[in-house]
Amino acid sequence: LTHDAQISSAGITTVLDAMGVGDFDARSIRAQGLQDAAQALQHARAHELLRAEHLLHMRCELACDNMLEVVEPFLDDPSVRLVSLMDHTPGQRQWMDVERFRVYTQRNQRWSDEYLTQVVAERQAMQARNAQRHRAGLLALCRDRNIPLASHDDTVPEHVEEAVASGITISEFP
Repeated sequence: LTHDAQISSAGITTVLDAMGVGDFDARSIRAQGLQDAAQALQHARAHELLRAEHLLHMRCELACDNMLEVVEPFLDDPSVRLVSLMDHTPGQRQWMDVERFRVYTQRNQRWSDEYLTQVVAERQAMQARNAQRHRAGLLALCRDRNIPLASHDDTVPEHVEEAVASGITISEFP
């Protein structure tokens, strides 16, 4: 409701609320809170508590194990108007330089070097087993429903070329 009041007071009448789907850490707020956030938004709509029209932008983390099964039920909701394909794995896109990921993470998480090494290895293994399969599945699901797609963190020209070849027309955070 605070978000709605802020955007309404700024003159915004329609907003795409970003919903993160998939997380490397199953205990994170993002992983735990998606269903609650969606239900809260539905409740606010049903009780006419919102001033602006709230639509959904599903931001899908391709590497995460359960991303596809979590997002699929949402894709039949007519308020879903955009889907982003993201890969925040160390060694990919924004984090192509794994050392930059390490520095950023150490500054913000203060993990031990041993734990950080373990996290990098786990995330890279997760990406290897899921990213391509999830990318293909998500592209097909969104095409079937005519949901616009965005690529995320296009870092090198090949990322843009891959997006264009997939029919993606938006580059989110190039």
